[in-house]
Amino acid sequence: MTMRRVLPVFLAAALAVSAAAQDKISVLKDSRLVKEELALAKNAALYFVLDIKGKTIVLKAKGVVLKEWKIGKIRLWGGPPPLAALTVLKKSSLVVPQRIKIMPGEAEQESSTFELDALELKDMPATYTLILESRTVVYIRPRAKNIGGRIGNFGHILNWYVGLPLKNLWLYLKKKPLTMIDIAFANESEAQSLYWAMADKIKGLIAR
Repeated sequence: MTMRRVLPVFLAAALAVSAAAQDKISVLKDSRLVKEELALAKNAALYFVLDIKGKTIVLKAKGVVLKEWKIGKIRLWGGPPPLAALTVLKKSSLVVPQRIKIMPGEAEQESSTFELDALELKDMPATYTLILESRTVVYIRPRAKNIGGRIGNFGHILNWYVGLPLKNLWLYLKKKPLTMIDIAFANESEAQSLYWAMADKIKGLIAR
């Protein structure tokens, strides 16, 4: 058999082996995620699933979908996120929403009215950072629709392509690499409602 005939056969066999290996890895990943989600559904009152390929974030309770967010754009930097439940350790934003404080002696308010005033969606930040376990950081922002938003996004882009790579290189040399995920929503309200839903210490999974 000549080399011209052998080479295509060899390449086809190699591709078949590679595809089979990829399928096996995919099945193992899916199986691990299912196992982790079953544990969350059993033990956690609320949890989230961030699906990178599907570009969605889902809030669940006992396996039931309560809310779904469609992601406009998503990017990753650094190492892959772990296939395990991660706790949101902190939400960081330039403007932190503040509850209304009532001092002694002030006019009384209805408790229901106070709660609505303190937790209005419009008061939630639209640009913020979720800091998760295992050095996983998720940046949340709305897509820019005006000059102010574009200027703000320019700073974000500069940080994403210059600041973060330098930071990640430094942490990599110290053997502490980060996983960074950049998420842009179509509008502010989606980002704000996600901030509202991400309670402190909530657990979730990142599917990739």
